[in-house]
Order: sequence, then C-alpha cells, then structure tokens
Amino acid sequence: MIKTTLVGLGKIGYLYDRNNTNLRISHFSSLLKDKRFKIVSVVEKKNKIVKNFKRKSNLPVYKKIENAIIDSNASFLVIACDLNFKSLKKIIIKTNIKYILVEKPFNISKNNFKELKTLLKKKKIFFFNKLSEKFL
Repeated sequence: MIKTTLVGLGKIGYLYDRNNTNLRISHFSSLLKDKRFKIVSVVEKKNKIVKNFKRKSNLPVYKKIENAIIDSNASFLVIACDLNFKSLKKIIIKTNIKYILVEKPFNISKNNFKELKTLLKKKKIFFFNKLSEKFL
C-alpha cells in the first residue's frame, strides 16, 4: 500500500465529491477507492475547508506539506493546488518522498526545470504533471 499525502482540498482535490450531479471525481475519492493507496495525511490552509473536511474524515490535516509527509511517512505526494518551484524544491530536499503528482499546470523557467530534473534524478523521484481539460 502506498502511503499518500494529498495537498489541496479544493475542487479536484476534494470538493467535486460533494456535488452528486458532477461527473468529475476528486483525487480524494479516487485514492480512497483504489486499494493500492492509503491517504495518511492532508494539507489545506483554508480554515473553512478544513472544518468541513474534519466533519467527514479523521485524517490528520496539516498546514505545511513537509510536516505532513514527514509525520505520516508518505511516499506519494498528490498536489491539487498551485505550487511554485521554490516550495517544491524545499519539499524534495526536506523529505523522502518517492512519487509526486502535480495536478495543475506547472509553470517553471528553463533554468529551474534543469535544476528540478537534476534534483529528481539524484533523489530517484518519479514526477508527474497532469494537465486537466476544461469543458465549456
């Protein structure tokens, strides 16, 4: 079972599940249904979302990604919110994460991309950047 930390409880992270007419499924429910994964921690900064989430789940909710990964010993990081290069680099350096999925398009300069690529290779981390489609 792959211990997973989910970052961001917005639409794609969690909120799609609250709308029964929505044909989309969130990362939260996808990970719960797949027996290969176990969500061990969640990261969310918005207090209103955290409060609503805690009514339905006993999972620990953190404000800082590094703390969530280290405390829960997660090896897979699903990022369903905006994240900049500096923050991602900090996570990679400070933790033992092995897999990273970034849901949002990842905007990065050519030099930062080279640095990220070198760092990921050095730490043997699999990095996935998922680009969602938007329907009108």
